[in-house]
Amino acid sequence: MKKGLVFSSAILATMALASCSSNEVFDGGDGSQASSGQVIEIAVENAGSGLESRSGRPLYSSEAAQDIDNVKVVIVDASGNVAAEEMIENWMTSDKVIAYDDASGHGRKIRIELTGDDKIADGDYTVYAIGYSGDTSYKVGTESLHGFLNSVTKGSSKDLKDLALINQNTNRAQAEEIFAGSTTLNVVNKKFSQGVTLHRQVAGIFTYVKNIPYIFNKDGVVGTKLQLVAAKTNLNLILGNFYGMTLSNNGNQDASKEPNKLMNVVNGTADRGGVEKVVYTIDLNDWFKELKDVNNDGILDRYEYKQDESGKLVEDKGDGKQIWKNPLRGVGQDQPAAATFVKGSAFGGEFIIPFQQVSGTVTFQLRMVNAAENQVLRTWSISLPDDDLISGSTLQWWNGAWTNGTVTESKSNYSVLRNHLYGVGTKDSADPDTDGTNPDPETPTPDVDDPQDLTTKQDIMLQVNDNWEVIHKMEVE
Repeated sequence: MKKGLVFSSAILATMALASCSSNEVFDGGDGSQASSGQVIEIAVENAGSGLESRSGRPLYSSEAAQDIDNVKVVIVDASGNVAAEEMIENWMTSDKVIAYDDASGHGRKIRIELTGDDKIADGDYTVYAIGYSGDTSYKVGTESLHGFLNSVTKGSSKDLKDLALINQNTNRAQAEEIFAGSTTLNVVNKKFSQGVTLHRQVAGIFTYVKNIPYIFNKDGVVGTKLQLVAAKTNLNLILGNFYGMTLSNNGNQDASKEPNKLMNVVNGTADRGGVEKVVYTIDLNDWFKELKDVNNDGILDRYEYKQDESGKLVEDKGDGKQIWKNPLRGVGQDQPAAATFVKGSAFGGEFIIPFQQVSGTVTFQLRMVNAAENQVLRTWSISLPDDDLISGSTLQWWNGAWTNGTVTESKSNYSVLRNHLYGVGTKDSADPDTDGTNPDPETPTPDVDDPQDLTTKQDIMLQVNDNWEVIHKMEVE
């Protein structure tokens, strides 16, 4: 199997820069191409990886990826005035934006040279960069994020430090992927060469399960949906406290290993209230043509059943006998799909705004429900492995200003951190099949697809991935 592209909805366009810009764009290199002596290299770090999110890419696996449209770069002087800016459009498809994979990480990058009237004077500056989807649902105040960033022009005074974004998704439990970063800049003799790396500002969670129980109560009400429920959801996202800017070693026991790593950050704020939030719902009718258990083993049937020569019921794998379906393949199951899944499995996931743990409350639960009857038929708590807990470490969170403190967590009660991916089951890539002959395998080889077995446990363990900054493997209990 291969690590395929996670998503099929890449933007097929050409590179464009803001029409008013006189700056030049290079496709990487060692800096020798820059004649003006003022060069910024912008890198968007992939760093990890539901079904659809409202905007940007959907979350189909833990594979490190990105799919954004625009990157806005702003240079602000010590007085808070914009000294230079650039809007880079069609980020994913331009031959001016190149892929990189080296010791620093992997993602996409571009080099910008400030020329002519756009060159900046000697002095101290702060560089901000934000990567986002063109149809973003984030707002700054009452203005769309895209509109706000377009209004950030040379000579204007805009405060981009700790920029607060308001999530306007209809389902406020869901977010969309966005990248941001910042660095300081000292210009001497009108020359500088500076890099800025953008990291993912949201978290993500997915549920990938198999051997899904066929559950019904004494009244014959059958479980038809799986819901991922969170203890809390935040409305706002703060773009700030980036790597290398404020805390050099936050979250690290050994600062010498990763001196600029900033892991333990909750940059979400403004709890939307209420008790519990459904982050996403997996409708089992999307994954199975019919919900039934003919052989009475307590598990939803993948195939129709037939009797073998001994009279034993066995799965009938003949043509037209498969009950399970990949919802991305269409009615006939013959369409190319953005993701493949193990036969008999189900998958859901979303990007979410990070949130702090809620005292005395389980952070995530998976529920089997009958939506029509509004009944919860079974609940699994979702646990974090002991090695992934940050008890005794410093957590940074936003409370009108950046606040830090030592926290205590448990397997079921923990914070959801920026740029961390939380996964139930293992799915390293969206399309692990090599040649397309068995796109939704029963037993993947190698085993990059390993859905969590829902029949073996009452609690589920999460997985945390460090290609996003960290990917947590979580457990159902």
